[in-house]
Amino acid sequence: MKYLNHYTIPFAGLKVGHHRFDFEVDEKFFACFKDSELSKSKIQVSALLEKQSLVMILDLKVEGIVTVPCDRCADPFDLSVEASERIYIKFGDEAMDEDEIIVLEHNEHELKIAQKIYELILLHLPSKRIHEEGKCNKKVLKDLKKFQSADSKKKSDPRWDLLKNIKFN
Repeated sequence: MKYLNHYTIPFAGLKVGHHRFDFEVDEKFFACFKDSELSKSKIQVSALLEKQSLVMILDLKVEGIVTVPCDRCADPFDLSVEASERIYIKFGDEAMDEDEIIVLEHNEHELKIAQKIYELILLHLPSKRIHEEGKCNKKVLKDLKKFQSADSKKKSDPRWDLLKNIKFN
C-alpha cells in the first residue's frame, strides 16, 4: 500500500492557479488493489489541479493500454483505455468522498488520488471484453463448441413460435 503514496498531490503551498501532475499506472499499482483482475498496463495519468481560494478542481485524464483476460477464451490481450473526470475538492469539518465531490478536513495538506484513478480506469473498460474477430484461442473455441448443448444450437423454440402469430389491436 505504500506504493500508492506515489499517487498523491501535495497542494499545501501551491499558489492559486493551475498545476499539472503526471503519473504512470503499471502492474505495481493494480497489485495494491485486492481482487483486481488487471495486471499489466501502461497508462499515463494527467492531473490538472486548479487551486482557487475556497475550492479546488481536479481534472483527471487517463490514456493507455491495459492487459485484460478475454471473456470468451480467457487469454490475455491488450485493451485501449481513455477516460476523463472532473472532481471538486472542498474543505469541511468531516472528510467525505462522493462521486464527483471530495471534502477534506481543514488540516489536510495533500490529496490521495489512487482510488479515483483505479475507479476511473475500471469504469471505462467495456463490460464485454473479447479479442478481435479471429484472434481468440482456437483450441478453447473448439472445446467450447464441443460442450455446447444441442438446444442452444437450434434457431428457435417451436413452443414460442406460436406466440409470434398473436396480433394485438
